Amino acid sequence: MISLIFWLMVAAFVFITVAKVVPSYFEYYAIKRAFQDIASDSQLANASRADIITSFQHHAEIDNITSIKGSDIQIDQQGGQLHLSASYQVQKPVIGNMGIYFDFNPSSQP
Repeated sequence: MISLIFWLMVAAFVFITVAKVVPSYFEYYAIKRAFQDIASDSQLANASRADIITSFQHHAEIDNITSIKGSDIQIDQQGGQLHLSASYQVQKPVIGNMGIYFDFNPSSQP
C-alpha cells in the first residue's frame, strides 16, 4: 500500500511538471512559426522595423504570444533575406519553492 501511494505521488509530480512545461513549448513554436511567416512574406522583405513589429503583433494576438513583445525582436537582413530572432526566459513554479527555468531562442531560420 505504501509503495502504491509513493508511485501515485511520483506520477502526480510528473503530471504537474509536464502540464506546466508543455504550454511554454507551444508558445515557443508559435513564435518560431510567426518569425518564419514574417520572414517569408515578400511584402515585408524591405519593410521598416515598425511594419515588421506590427506584423508580429498581429501574429501574437492570434496565437496568444505573451512571452515576448515586438521590441524584443532582433531584425537583420542577411543576403537579401529577412532574419528575425529573439531570446527570452521562462520560469515556471512547480511545487513550493521549486521551479523550472527555460532559455528559448526562436529564429526565422529553419
